[in-house]
Amino acid sequence: MTFGTVRLFEIQLDPDFYILVFFSTLSSYCLHWYFTSEGLQIEKNELTSDSMINNQTITIINHTLPELRLTWNIKYKRILLLLLIVSTIIIGFIFLIRPIWIFFFMPTAIATLIYTAPKLPISVFKKLEGKALAKTFYLTTIWTYVTCILPLQVADAKINKLAVLYITCQFLFIYLICLLFDYRDRKKDNFNFIIINTNKHFNKIFQFISGLFILILSVFYLITHNGVMTLSLLIGFLTVYSTSKKSINTSSDYWYYFTLDGLMALPVTVYILLTFLLNN
Repeated sequence: MTFGTVRLFEIQLDPDFYILVFFSTLSSYCLHWYFTSEGLQIEKNELTSDSMINNQTITIINHTLPELRLTWNIKYKRILLLLLIVSTIIIGFIFLIRPIWIFFFMPTAIATLIYTAPKLPISVFKKLEGKALAKTFYLTTIWTYVTCILPLQVADAKINKLAVLYITCQFLFIYLICLLFDYRDRKKDNFNFIIINTNKHFNKIFQFISGLFILILSVFYLITHNGVMTLSLLIGFLTVYSTSKKSINTSSDYWYYFTLDGLMALPVTVYILLTFLLNN
């Protein structure tokens, strides 16, 4: 997604930037899920506490738990910890040779820590659990900042109409995907909402954001006349919109963390593919 922004605005970034984005993402993921798995461990212990449950039954339970990723995280916590340590070392090394980048990455680092803080085994932070405000908006902003705004800032690129409209379209597109994730987790997450409960009014909000996306995308095309990016964004949106019923009727980790999560990169993937084909 970051590379797609670079291609669209024809800016140049040092390869170290991509490495930093990759390992920053990996480290934040490992930090968050290393501690998230604690809750499921307790659940598993309770399920297997009955002495009448044999190994075969335990195996069946492990494979039928609704959150397969948490089960995997418990089994391979050492891998998450190892990846976290390695990622942190690489991040530190890059900041040593590119110290000016610390200023640009600091907002994302702080935002990530705030989001993960309730998961950490620290009593002060535990009090924040379940009190995240505007979670959907918060996550969407982080994704948009890292993949759209951060590359432009580091490259010292001018923020023009193309940039504003592109960032807005990407924000709305990512927001739709984050809404679907929140809707799936509505039964286990007890968040305090501000302004409006996005889960209670999910359908109305989803349709409103979809309509707003089409409106901004139309303005994007009328002003920029960039048909390739417009088509790429439209394909991404139509894919998410047309599969929304599947998303709200399943809790499959494979669907959410592979298919739906992967769709975030669909618009820029289509854009890169189309520009490659057209240039040839």
